[in-house]
Amino acid sequence: MNRKVMYPFVVACLLAAVGCSPIPKATTVDQSPQVKLQSAQHWGVIAEHLSGQIMANANLASQPVYVDLEQSHSTFSKVFTQQLSSALVKRGATVMTSNATSLSMELDVQVVRHSNDRDMGTNFDTTGTAGFLWALAELGDDLSVAEGIGYGVIPLSVAYDVSKIFPSKTNTEVVITARIVDDYQIQFSETNSYYIPDMAMRQYKKSAVVNLTKNNGQGVEK
Repeated sequence: MNRKVMYPFVVACLLAAVGCSPIPKATTVDQSPQVKLQSAQHWGVIAEHLSGQIMANANLASQPVYVDLEQSHSTFSKVFTQQLSSALVKRGATVMTSNATSLSMELDVQVVRHSNDRDMGTNFDTTGTAGFLWALAELGDDLSVAEGIGYGVIPLSVAYDVSKIFPSKTNTEVVITARIVDDYQIQFSETNSYYIPDMAMRQYKKSAVVNLTKNNGQGVEK
């Protein structure tokens, strides 16, 4: 291919790859790590963390807390409630299965589903395109189309292999709030967000408030 013909073609392809939109560039808050939950063992890690936070409160640690194990409405809430109860008992807490105490626990689980275009994420397609165009520009007339494609695959393959090192992308998060309530007063509350695989949403639903207590209408029943 003649270089005089090739370079305008290369420029046109690059413009098509990066886009020519005049709208302001979007920006985000500073990036910070966020855990991705991919197993029941990960749920147990959260339960251990929460039990430690609860037992660090001397007032809560000295009182029995009521946890209703029958009020879980999803796979996650059922397993997580059991994990949290076990973690509390191991740390010396008094966990009640009847509401004969003023302290009760509730778990609020909300699934957040984002749109597919919220983060274009990787530049692997651009990497492959750039590699192909680089091969054309460097080797010029001595390069066939087939050879150009072959050279272009190299950086794309490398980028794909590198991407496998990192956790896969997901558009789904779960927001978990654990609370300890004394009648109408919240004594403890912690909320955390986690990524979950898109196909795992069914494990976390029903996602409304999951009540882990029965106080005969006095407290957190909803």
